[in-house]
Amino acid sequence: KALQDEARLDGRKPYDFRKIKFQFSLDDSSATVILGGSTRVMAVIHAALEAPFPDRPSEGSIRFNVEAGPMASPAFEPGRPGPAAVELARLVERALKGSGAIDTEALCVMAGRKVWALRVDVHILDHGGNLVDACVLAALAACMAFRRPEVSVGGESGTQLIVHPPEQREPLPLTIHHL
Repeated sequence: KALQDEARLDGRKPYDFRKIKFQFSLDDSSATVILGGSTRVMAVIHAALEAPFPDRPSEGSIRFNVEAGPMASPAFEPGRPGPAAVELARLVERALKGSGAIDTEALCVMAGRKVWALRVDVHILDHGGNLVDACVLAALAACMAFRRPEVSVGGESGTQLIVHPPEQREPLPLTIHHL
C-alpha cells in the first residue's frame, strides 16, 4: 500500500532525502551527524606518531572502528562489536580508505621512521535507520574537520622529531582527494 501511495512511514516521497545536520567539536577531532532527526552518529579521530608498516615506509595508517551499543538500539548487544558493527566498519573503510580519498602518504613524517597513525572511532548514538550513510558521513566529516599537529625534524642530532602545539604552529588538515 505504501509503495502504491508513494509514501514512506515518515511522510517522505520515495526519492526524498532525509535531512542531514552536522555538528563539529571545537577541538577539530570529532563530528556528529544527525540524519532525519532520529539517527545520530559521532566520529572521533585519535592520532599518534608510530613506526610505519615495513612494506609501506612512507605511508601513514588509518583504521576505522564502529561501536554500536544497546543505548542506540535494543537490537545491539553490549560488549564486543557484533557482526553489524564489523560490517559497518568495513563499509566505512572501503568508502574512505579503499577509494583513496584520504592521502596516506601525506601522513608520513620521516620515511621509514615515523608516520601518523589515525584511528577513527564511529559511535552510533541513536539508530533511526540508514546507518551506513550516517556512519560514512560522520567519518568523512570528522576527517575533513581533523587537524593534526605540525611536526618538524631538528634538535641537536638533526633527527629529533618536534611536535608543535597549536599555539606555536597552526595544525594541518588531512589531504582528502576527489570529493
